[in-house]
Amino acid sequence: MESRKIIKLGSSTLVVSLPKEWVEKFNVKKGDTVDFEIGAEGALTIIPKHILENTEQEVEIIASPDFKPGRLERELIAAYLGNYSTIKVKAEDNFTKEQQLEIRTRVKRLTGCQIIESSSSEIVIQNLLRIDELNVDKGIYRAYLITLSMLKDCITSLRELKPEILENLPQIDDDVDQFYFLILKQLRSGLLDYRVLHRLKLKPVDCLDYFMVTQRIEHIADHIHRISDQLKLLLSSKYGNIIKELLDMLTTVYDIFEGAMDSFLIGNIDIANRVINDSISFKNRKETLRKWAESEKLSPEILVSLNFLVDSIFRISDYATDIAEVAINKLI
Repeated sequence: MESRKIIKLGSSTLVVSLPKEWVEKFNVKKGDTVDFEIGAEGALTIIPKHILENTEQEVEIIASPDFKPGRLERELIAAYLGNYSTIKVKAEDNFTKEQQLEIRTRVKRLTGCQIIESSSSEIVIQNLLRIDELNVDKGIYRAYLITLSMLKDCITSLRELKPEILENLPQIDDDVDQFYFLILKQLRSGLLDYRVLHRLKLKPVDCLDYFMVTQRIEHIADHIHRISDQLKLLLSSKYGNIIKELLDMLTTVYDIFEGAMDSFLIGNIDIANRVINDSISFKNRKETLRKWAESEKLSPEILVSLNFLVDSIFRISDYATDIAEVAINKLI
């Protein structure tokens, strides 16, 4: 850390000189405008006005003729998270049908991306959404509401014995994934570039907290998707006691998840601690349920399905606990 003395200019103005290395790095010249931000504990941040302007970046992805499912999709996601404004995908010869399908399917699931040029050997994807157009807090809240609605659909399907309610959950899970990738892109970009962090109105530590919460929400949505697959089988079974027990468990984990997000969004330590204690108590039911399942002499198929389902329910409880702990860490 470099120290500099404050000097007095005129009768009342205090002045400090700018470090030469900083001036050269950001090409600051006489007459330029800078912004000031007063941070916690007396920190003063000086931001050259011109570095806050948007920058356009382009990346190129080469599609190998040796097609491996998932490779192009993963590279597209990486380019999206890198916040490139233009993504060019080029084939060494011509795209195969499988490559075309993989590219187009993934682009549809990346918020703000649009194919603007297409040929047999090149696809150009434009990122039309500015990274600061969606407030990170609002994005997390929307992802949470969608995920909570998925859990509510599972409860309703059990209560009303209607497996058809679960049919749209895979598509809804995709909606959560879209928010997850968008928020992750914002946070990564903010940590890599102070200009983005400034536009998002975030501090570096916020990025850590928001990432953990967003990731947990996305994991919870994935487990709800898996729960819905198992529920379809169990709803067609003759074991009525299973339905009753699962309904009670899903209702409990719904309350735990909702409480965890309330503690984070509202900023309430008491709610966070209650959620953590409820989650610990909830775990004690796992052994009781195992003994109950053994006494019922369930068929192997139902027993396997039940184990998968119950595991996902308890994982949701664990992820909710993580969210509550983030809420406490953020407030202390």
